[in-house]
Amino acid sequence: MRTLGIVPSTNLAHTGGTERPPTSNCYSQLRRRGSGRRLESGGVVAASYLRYSSDQQDASSIEQQQRKCREAAAANGHDLRPEYEFADHAISGTRLDRQGLQAMLAGAAQGQFHHLYFESLSRLAREFVISAPMLKQLVYVHHVRVISTSEGVDSDRAGWELMATFRSWMHTEFLKQLREAVLRGQEDAVLSGYSVGHWCFGYRSEPVPGTESGRKDRNAKPRMRVLVDDGHARWVRRVFEWFVVDRRRISWIARELTRLGCPKDHRATTTPWRHCYVVQLLRNRKYIGIWHWGQKTNVRNPMTGQVRQEECAVEEVTPYTREMPGLRVVEDEVFFRAQGLLDVNEVYLAKHRRPDGKLRGSTRDRQRPRHLLQGLVACAACGSKFKVGGAGGRYLVCDGYTTGACPVKTLLPRERAERMLLERIGSIVLHDPGWREAVYQATSASWQARTQSEPDELSEVARQLAAAEGKIARMVDAIENGTASPDLQQRLKERHAERDECRRRVATLKTADSSPKVPPTREWIDEQLQTLHTILTSAEPEAALALRELVGQVRVHVASPDRGKRKHLRGVFTIAVPSSIGPAKDLPGPSAPPLSVEIDFIECLPWAAVADKVKELIDRGVRYADIAAQLSCPRSWPAKALAYWHATRGLAVPDGRALRDRLSATSAMLDRQEQAIQLWRQGLLIQEMATQLGCCRDTVTALIQDWHTACGLEVPDGRARRKELSRGKKSDSSDTQTERGND
Repeated sequence: MRTLGIVPSTNLAHTGGTERPPTSNCYSQLRRRGSGRRLESGGVVAASYLRYSSDQQDASSIEQQQRKCREAAAANGHDLRPEYEFADHAISGTRLDRQGLQAMLAGAAQGQFHHLYFESLSRLAREFVISAPMLKQLVYVHHVRVISTSEGVDSDRAGWELMATFRSWMHTEFLKQLREAVLRGQEDAVLSGYSVGHWCFGYRSEPVPGTESGRKDRNAKPRMRVLVDDGHARWVRRVFEWFVVDRRRISWIARELTRLGCPKDHRATTTPWRHCYVVQLLRNRKYIGIWHWGQKTNVRNPMTGQVRQEECAVEEVTPYTREMPGLRVVEDEVFFRAQGLLDVNEVYLAKHRRPDGKLRGSTRDRQRPRHLLQGLVACAACGSKFKVGGAGGRYLVCDGYTTGACPVKTLLPRERAERMLLERIGSIVLHDPGWREAVYQATSASWQARTQSEPDELSEVARQLAAAEGKIARMVDAIENGTASPDLQQRLKERHAERDECRRRVATLKTADSSPKVPPTREWIDEQLQTLHTILTSAEPEAALALRELVGQVRVHVASPDRGKRKHLRGVFTIAVPSSIGPAKDLPGPSAPPLSVEIDFIECLPWAAVADKVKELIDRGVRYADIAAQLSCPRSWPAKALAYWHATRGLAVPDGRALRDRLSATSAMLDRQEQAIQLWRQGLLIQEMATQLGCCRDTVTALIQDWHTACGLEVPDGRARRKELSRGKKSDSSDTQTERGND
């Protein structure tokens, strides 16, 4: 075959180059001189790039390609080293994100090899818009000789670009023809009632014996047909029952399916169920026997190889829509009731969607957080991040719980978490002397290390700037004199970028007030920490970024799950010195050790402050109403304070009725004690007091002793008091007789 006067042959690529035609050889030598890409002496290091596309192939494909490349390199006298045999396994040639390909390009840019072998240009890429620019970059920018062992393409030969263009176009057309052949075969199978892998959860496929005889493939396989999977179909019916009959929320259904270990579609790559999966299941018309095929088609970006799906027109899908009553899983009434409920949900959520159809707030950008704690709080149980949820978005909820993969369902109030976190960090930043001293020591050590390694950074950057400007001037002179090489434009662009970076650093060093001219002092550290605290307490976006640099991540877990009915979350995090603190920025040397902090995200109960006083008054027998009046607090506080006092000490909360009975008995005893004290002060004897109070002598004695003990007085002796009272009565009677005698 002759193409535009050029005879394609593989012989020249396999030989060592000693038998080249004179015309071609002269043209190659002139071209190398004109392009300025003459190779250095001894530059015979070679590399190869190998690839196969399908995971159904094995390593033998790579071995065959390696053998051909090694034979061609040996015939040309090139050293094809094993470390330069780049390869990609089971990956399409339409994609650019190939690890072996990128490693090969990086090696070529670094000048690690001078020759590159392919078994075919299709190994490099299957798209012309990818392979053509890549070949030009290898040959004209990196000065690599490209050789295709089976196609006669050699960049040291005249007309290689035309041959490479023609071959690349053929490889692109091969993809189009392969796509059409595959679609044609699938279309025939669908119209014949067979499966092409488009069955979903609730179904399975099995081979149809005897159908492989009519197929022309070398390893022909039988056709497949779709059947109902009874085990999976029960899960499908349960989902419809939960949603339609029990009126469960879709998020609850997703969690329950994950918790119960429900399987997923045969194409699924993850285990947890999510909201969108449940909606797709409820919307699938295959469960009522209406099967469709070809609703979406794959569209590939030829520049990157990325594949996306686009909706096909209705008229294109209609011929492949069939009714298959034998595959019905759900009744029509249940299915269409589910569609009505889903439509209601869609109408409700329409006002919360952006123009592109996604829910507002569904994107995550750590560099520009929408609120202070976005992406900052993580679950210690499953490692998932806490996201906004709850009523009005006022809470944070574990993302793992929403999918049923985590048992932590306790909500974290956003406003409370932000306030308590900033308060704790502020108290440490401003009032923790140990941490502030550690910051000062680390900053001083960093400043000293930099002073010793870089005495004058500004002068060093200025020297680099002058060198870059000198290089640019020499390159401009070479361009004006006409002695510039083809790669000079790229080098000039790099020097311009280097000059701009040096100018930026010089401007920063000249205008920065925090430049380490003198050693940092404790006063300067205090000022910087005060500035940091001001930024954290502000409502600006810088507060969220500063918090992430200071804290990193807050890991939370459920605290005290066995005590009481209400649970709360406890957070653990570390505080490090941010790089924004003046001389500590970008300095070598040791850094301040991070400080571990633990915080309970629960409000301090108002009755907790009076719990000790309430317990003291309860022990003295004071009633709840009297305690509330004495402490000037609501009447419900004493009971809650007493329960809090016992719960915080791991004790059982006393029963209210038993406590009320005890307090009633104690109150009656206190009333009797008060009466006994009044009679005591009147000078009555114990027996006389017992007679008036209607009790025994021992009870009166105990009441008097308890009263004196509670008042901190010495307990009187009963006999001494009786004698004293007897002497008093005798003296009173003698005085009376004397007065009568005088009269």
